[in-house]
Amino acid sequence: MSASGQDVGDLVGYIASGRVFAGFLNPNMLAAFCAMAVPIAIALTIKQKVLRNKIIFGTVTLALFVVLILTGSLGGALAAVIGIMVFTLLSRKIGGRSIALLVVFALAIVFAVFAIRGTDFLLGRDGSLTQRAGYMAAGIRMFLERPLAGWGSGSVPGALMGFVARDVRPVTDPHNFIIRSMINWGVLGILIMSGFFSSWFYSVWKGLKSNGNRLLIAAFSGSSVAFIFHSLLDMSFSVPETALFGWVVMGGALGYVSGFKEKTIRRTNRDTKRIAAGTALLALCVPVLLYFQAEFSFYRGSQAFISGGYEESSRLLNQSAKLLPLSGKYPLMEGRSLAGLGKFSDAREKFIKAAKLTPESPYPPWELGRLEAGSGNNEKALSFLDSAMEKYPTSPRIRLERAQALMKLGRGEEAVLELVEADSYTSFDPEAARIVRQALDEIGQNAIENVFNSQEYME
Repeated sequence: MSASGQDVGDLVGYIASGRVFAGFLNPNMLAAFCAMAVPIAIALTIKQKVLRNKIIFGTVTLALFVVLILTGSLGGALAAVIGIMVFTLLSRKIGGRSIALLVVFALAIVFAVFAIRGTDFLLGRDGSLTQRAGYMAAGIRMFLERPLAGWGSGSVPGALMGFVARDVRPVTDPHNFIIRSMINWGVLGILIMSGFFSSWFYSVWKGLKSNGNRLLIAAFSGSSVAFIFHSLLDMSFSVPETALFGWVVMGGALGYVSGFKEKTIRRTNRDTKRIAAGTALLALCVPVLLYFQAEFSFYRGSQAFISGGYEESSRLLNQSAKLLPLSGKYPLMEGRSLAGLGKFSDAREKFIKAAKLTPESPYPPWELGRLEAGSGNNEKALSFLDSAMEKYPTSPRIRLERAQALMKLGRGEEAVLELVEADSYTSFDPEAARIVRQALDEIGQNAIENVFNSQEYME
């Protein structure tokens, strides 16, 4: 399981701060969902002719605004503002007063977010702007290592942490979909993706001029722009619950544009439409169902692992691995469960398999290092931990375990140096900071000074 104590700490922090996020990954993802839904909700409210229906849709729209504010997400608020502005600019059915009211209402969202959270969260060493800039810088550094064809899809979560600077929180996403795509597919992939987005913008813009359902096209276009804008600031492009809705609204804009062109749909054979729709639905549903089944088994297996049910955890994670055999996180977590059962040989096989599937990830060699250390093979343990540290040099825990291996090999001076280095990376891991400093205290200040004053260190 690649989730760290930091992830749990973030969730606790969200709850303690009063930020809502319902069943989403975090408040920012719920805010992205609301930002995409708002333009469509406004359009549906305007489109209603019956007063009762207008009140119902208006209430839903207001609820979306309230939830958006309660997430406390500035990025989500800005995405909503931009989505509403695009919607109002593209729609011809909204008068000047309505436009002014919507703009004022949208700007009020931003001010409401500041009223709830203040401005301190933006600034400083641990501020949102500083940290996100660090995430994106790490992504660019990773891209520059393989700029032409990229690292391959799925490489970002496992490898990005190795490029994160010391004063930036460990992350598994650069919080910018363009940078993430650059890492995955390189320059060639970005050119192809740019062609898709250019085609989408051109088709929607051209369709707006001659389409009879301009209001809804403008609404879906505003929602799509909100999705794209938020994906420049956060993970909404790669998190399933927001990414799926984002692609739906972009497809909705194209659907309304093409659906009214010269009565094309009326002349289309009904049976052909049904076959095409059924095939498309099946093509979409099968991989989605496989993914969610695998992830559900992974979630249950992770919970069983946390509670000490290693047998049940191993069984569920094995199911996940069979459903998605090319994913490295399932055999990695299954290996941990097998290690908990004392089946070290089987666990080693799973870790090796995970390393082959995700060669850029630090976790498989880290786990192999732990296995070897537990069996007393400290030379092999050190070799695996060196490999893990190359991929994740800012991890204080890998450095701590490396220091332990060095100490058991009688290389005390190197172990002390590693502990001191580990201590400099503990800003965002209080538990690791406590363990490292306790170890340093046991060694003693005089011993540490002797190491740093030694001839070998000076050379």
